[in-house]
Amino acid sequence: MKLKKRFNLLLLGAVASVAPLVSVAVSCANNVSDKTNGDSQNTKTSQENPSNNNQNGNANNPNGQDAERGTLSADITPAQRLSKLSSEFKSSLRTYASRGIINNDSNTTYNKAVWEFDNTYASGSFSSETDLSLANLFLEYRFEGELSTVTVEVLEDNVNVSKTYYTSPLVGSLKLSAADAMVLVVDGQEVVFDSDDAEVRPEAAESFEHEGQTYSYYKNPYVEATSNNERSINSQNFKDQLAKSSEVRFRIRPEQVWVDKNGQKTEYKVTAEDYYLGYMKTQFLTTTYRRQQGGSQELDEALKQTLEESNTSLFDEKTQNKNNYLLPLFNIDQPKLMDREQTVLKKDNQEYYVVKRVQGATSWKFYDFLDSFYNKADFLPLPSQYIEANKDNPVYDFQQKNALSAEEQKQLKAKLSQATGLAKDMGYYWYGFTPETTLFSGKYYTAGYNAENTSVEVLLNKHHHDRKFVDAPTTVQKVITQYKTTPVDGNVFLDQLLHSYTQGSNPYMSLSPFSKDKQDTISSNKPLYGENKVPIINKNSYNRNATFELIPNISVLGEPGQEEDKYKPYVNKSMNDAFVALQYGLNVTLEQLINGTAKIDIEHATVGMGGEFKSILYGAINWYNVAQAGSNPRVSTPYYVAVAPDNKIKGSEAESAENTVRGFVNEVNKLFVIDSANASKYTLTSRDNKKAQEISVRDYLADRLKTNEEKYKSIYYQDLQEKMTALLDKFYEAKPNLAGQKVKLQVGNYYLGVPQLYHDALSTVLNVLEGLDKKGRLEFSLMDKEARIEELIAYWYSVSPARRGRWNYDYDGIGTGFDGYSTYYFMPIFGQALANAEYRTKLQSVYPAVAKALDKLEEFMKTDTNFSNLSIPLDKWNLLTNAQLKAIENTLHRFYYDKETQQLKEIAENNTTEYADLGVATAKFWIYVEQEFSKQELLDLTKELGNLLGMPLFSDGYSSVQGFSHVAVNPYYRIPVWNGKLTAHYNKSIVLEENSSK
Repeated sequence: MKLKKRFNLLLLGAVASVAPLVSVAVSCANNVSDKTNGDSQNTKTSQENPSNNNQNGNANNPNGQDAERGTLSADITPAQRLSKLSSEFKSSLRTYASRGIINNDSNTTYNKAVWEFDNTYASGSFSSETDLSLANLFLEYRFEGELSTVTVEVLEDNVNVSKTYYTSPLVGSLKLSAADAMVLVVDGQEVVFDSDDAEVRPEAAESFEHEGQTYSYYKNPYVEATSNNERSINSQNFKDQLAKSSEVRFRIRPEQVWVDKNGQKTEYKVTAEDYYLGYMKTQFLTTTYRRQQGGSQELDEALKQTLEESNTSLFDEKTQNKNNYLLPLFNIDQPKLMDREQTVLKKDNQEYYVVKRVQGATSWKFYDFLDSFYNKADFLPLPSQYIEANKDNPVYDFQQKNALSAEEQKQLKAKLSQATGLAKDMGYYWYGFTPETTLFSGKYYTAGYNAENTSVEVLLNKHHHDRKFVDAPTTVQKVITQYKTTPVDGNVFLDQLLHSYTQGSNPYMSLSPFSKDKQDTISSNKPLYGENKVPIINKNSYNRNATFELIPNISVLGEPGQEEDKYKPYVNKSMNDAFVALQYGLNVTLEQLINGTAKIDIEHATVGMGGEFKSILYGAINWYNVAQAGSNPRVSTPYYVAVAPDNKIKGSEAESAENTVRGFVNEVNKLFVIDSANASKYTLTSRDNKKAQEISVRDYLADRLKTNEEKYKSIYYQDLQEKMTALLDKFYEAKPNLAGQKVKLQVGNYYLGVPQLYHDALSTVLNVLEGLDKKGRLEFSLMDKEARIEELIAYWYSVSPARRGRWNYDYDGIGTGFDGYSTYYFMPIFGQALANAEYRTKLQSVYPAVAKALDKLEEFMKTDTNFSNLSIPLDKWNLLTNAQLKAIENTLHRFYYDKETQQLKEIAENNTTEYADLGVATAKFWIYVEQEFSKQELLDLTKELGNLLGMPLFSDGYSSVQGFSHVAVNPYYRIPVWNGKLTAHYNKSIVLEENSSK
């Protein structure tokens, strides 16, 4: 799990665009296609009416090319746009571009990060383009070229089909930056790569014919350039040698300097030691390690007093770096990376930062890990010379200086000066908390937040080593982000964006949040707004960021009754005892969950009454119509399965084979309902007497035009109504003490400002779900649309049946997607099944793919010792409380299972036993599953995971049927967007009018 800065902002703003399931637009008055499994690699995308027999194929084309009928249109070019714009508009659009400035408006207030503009503490992905732009990474990823398309519109069987072809792709390649070379050690010999040439551009491999003319196109909108120069890091030789190497040395580019917040050159140079300390600072995320290396609880508590309240959680007792499991996956020797003598190399007047392969390993996947050196925050430099010069007399500048008296500041400075060891060497308790104590060595720097005009300015570093970039007339000189003192209404802000765009501000603007009428107005003015598309390809993160939990959330807002007053009215209010007993176990109570003492009955929650209850709710709703309300005005389809749709399923598959979840979405996007009495799946009866064990998206389409509550009922609703009533009869018979208490659940808003259409749809859905019980024993409520931020925080961060979470993939494979659900889904299930043979048998019947994964786990444990070396074996996890399971990594660091007493005991401080890391264990296991399972078995597991996760009622669980989003781009800027990657400011540029055709 990657660490995210400014996490509270996740509660703000409009719906984020999610990955689509096809790359075409389809519209019709009375007919909707349900073929949603487009080819993710082939952007000659088409969504055809089910009755259409591929009339546009190449059967009648002797040249083997696809022949397209209909109307063809090409994107308008920047030169064409400028030639059609009035001089008045051109003058307005140039307002900021003529000065090399990008000005962006934000509808949020400014929130300081812990280390405000020093990201060396962070592990994982950058949280913003600004953070990436300030970084001085060994490598950069450059974007070149322009993405352009042609579109063919044709009427097929009364369906308007738009097929989009990528005639010019965006081209990516690696660039040497803070490192001027990568030196590989292969069989004891140094192989030097000191070039970043990328002169070979892939040719368009496909073509189609339209009205006698041939059009070449690319399968993928994003391609990578290569080089025939064997010394280039973009060559095949580099990949080949890297795979065989035992050591990678990043040669530090000489004469790089640090600048201060005003861009003034300092006396300090960038060194290999800087990168060593930067990586070590990420390890200080783990509280126990930090305190072993010169920190202490007293120092942490003193530091908290100097920070804004929202930034203090990183110094809690349980904090840890959750990404340390990654390095062993790639056979990178982390202990050597943490050893200064192994990592910092000085040779022949050059300095190197060294990464070594695990001794004894015959190979490593370093190329797959390479993005950590150009797209992640783990390997950033700390200015060691500056810190060394000031470590005995630190430069303190407290975030809370205005709230602290002079005497308090004096006392805190004295306390914080007591750091020793590595904590002192890296200036951990004073460096980088404000711009005043931060130096910069990347292409940009900042003086920080200006409270007077509520903005942050990021400026070009005139002392950067890349003189060609610094001196280019097209280089962006300044990026301004303008914040609000108070956020305005979402629609008001969109109107402000439209106006400011025409005045030259906000040069890049997604059209997705706008109403359909405004989108149509924008699209009709192509000279002003352009015709820009951003293909939506999601290989790196989940499509669902909120799910119902197998282990319900526990509060992180304070001990019961000790929460802050602003949260007290809202905490622990999302469910009652009846819901808890029905969902999590007949002997589980809400009070136990709140106190953290509950023992969740995993069998009950997955294949018992709880599993049946959740699956009936899931199966009773027409999710197609919910998706339309959630994504309006875009047309969307349900997407239950969570995993990234464009990640590889099977790494061994040939590139030509369909090998992503997107290509099999209809197969995995199916629901089933559990018969808990017989440990099986119900055969359902639809209202027209259709029998089925699985519910597909096709089943929803017949009701897409219905109104009111009926449009949200699935065709199996009446059958499921009988089943829910019978289930609740059985439940109340087993729990007579709950007689008269309804099963109550509150569904929380995912963010502030939920669109009215979607909020109304969810409200109606909950009415439909209440109607499932003929005796009126269900009571579901929806958080008020105008709920305060405190209510949202209390819902998601106190005891709750649902959880917000994000997961960035570790590699290109579906196994890492499953791994994100290891801690709170798969491993508790596996542990219970290992301890309970009866449950395992039921699991084989209801979730056969999950049961097969458990079989693979037992195989895996025979050859890999990670699971057997956990301090608490999986088959003993049934002894853990909900609080212990929700903090399982911390639990495994604090307790062990004593075989003699068969109880958990606290691990002694002088313990010498080395226990395995759960993250390493699960990550390696899912790689094994990905290798051992067939593609069909992996797809089956994907489908079952979607069913385990429960209803998508939190503004996700659906995906656009169009393969790209539309954006407006000011013609005087080039702002390329490589989906899944942040666009650093150095990849943006100013368009000079004489170069507008390029």
